[in-house]
Amino acid sequence: MGQVRASIDIANAYDVHALAEGRRPPAEVRRIHLDRVLFDTGANELCLPADIVAQLGLPLRQRVVVQTAGGITEMALHDGAEFTVAGRTRVFSCIALPEGSPPLVGVIPMESLGIELDLQHEALRLLPDEGPDTYITAL
Repeated sequence: MGQVRASIDIANAYDVHALAEGRRPPAEVRRIHLDRVLFDTGANELCLPADIVAQLGLPLRQRVVVQTAGGITEMALHDGAEFTVAGRTRVFSCIALPEGSPPLVGVIPMESLGIELDLQHEALRLLPDEGPDTYITAL
């Protein structure tokens, strides 16, 4: 079975909002580009290393108990990660992984953005976001 990796952009959504309101200049919007990020259907959340969370200045929401490959542990859940991949953007919470850990994208961001994994070709597949076959539902 293959792995799917892609480039992503993460910004501080509070900075982006302040920019839109004219309260912050573009150069002060904290953002980062990450290459070859693993898209992992075994994970639920967007997960970023703690040093990247700190660089982005994402505020702590709460401490949460998390199931990891190494067992159950407590980690920090942060708000306001504006996540962009393949031209689609949404704001998510993210779990802060230990510094130096590889970032990963779980199924909640993938489903919210209409992204499926094509493991055979090791690529992202974008679901339609308009028309009768749109992935967006309001049921």
